[in-house]
Amino acid sequence: MASDTMMVRVVNTVLRVVESPPDIEYEVDTTGHAITWNASDDNPLGYHIYINDTLVVVEQWDGSPITISVDGLDLGTYNYTIVVFDIAYNVAADTVIVRVVDTVPPTVDHPADIQYVEGEDGHLITWTPFDAHPARYEIFKIGSLVVSSSWGGDTISIDVDGLSPGVYNFILVVYDWAENSVSDTVIVTVLQNTTTTSTVTSTTTSSTTTTTSTTPTTGGPAMGGETLIVIVGAAAAAVVVIVILVVLERRGGA
Repeated sequence: MASDTMMVRVVNTVLRVVESPPDIEYEVDTTGHAITWNASDDNPLGYHIYINDTLVVVEQWDGSPITISVDGLDLGTYNYTIVVFDIAYNVAADTVIVRVVDTVPPTVDHPADIQYVEGEDGHLITWTPFDAHPARYEIFKIGSLVVSSSWGGDTISIDVDGLSPGVYNFILVVYDWAENSVSDTVIVTVLQNTTTTSTVTSTTTSSTTTTTSTTPTTGGPAMGGETLIVIVGAAAAAVVVIVILVVLERRGGA
């Protein structure tokens, strides 16, 4: 009698390659995004899924398609890697890149332009911008940056009092976290104050005037002393002329 023994080992050395789905890009805050891998093996066992090299899923696998949702991610780029293995710990792997983008800029209203007279106060520009992911804003006055600040989604205001007469443009630029931006311009016109206040000082001088009255002769107007002298002088001159004429006449007669 003779015997012999032969060892027969049944092994599984082949794991079919995982079918690689296309990379995914989607707009932030949208839903319905998932990766589905198709892999098969005669003796499936389990799979692991990594996001950016961090293990996030450990599950048993029965050979059916493997699906994972990629919704709810923040803005950025992620790599999803799956590793499937069978009972013999043969493995296959695949990586899908997921990009979450924000291509929608913020929105902003347009406040009315402003006009006021120099020296008046109480003038504000107030914008109401909106974005689901606000980041920061800037305000420019005639091209010069006057305000730069973070923005949490609230209204944005700037005081425009105290300007000299002239025309000014104020430009608001708001940014979201993806650096999408929107801008708005408000024109501020400051008019010169033409109202003038004058103070007039009036001085009153009191004086006393003394008037000397001369009682006129009956039937004639009152005369001053100087007038009487002129009249007397004129009468005397007339008498002299008459005397001369009489003398000449007599001589002529002689």
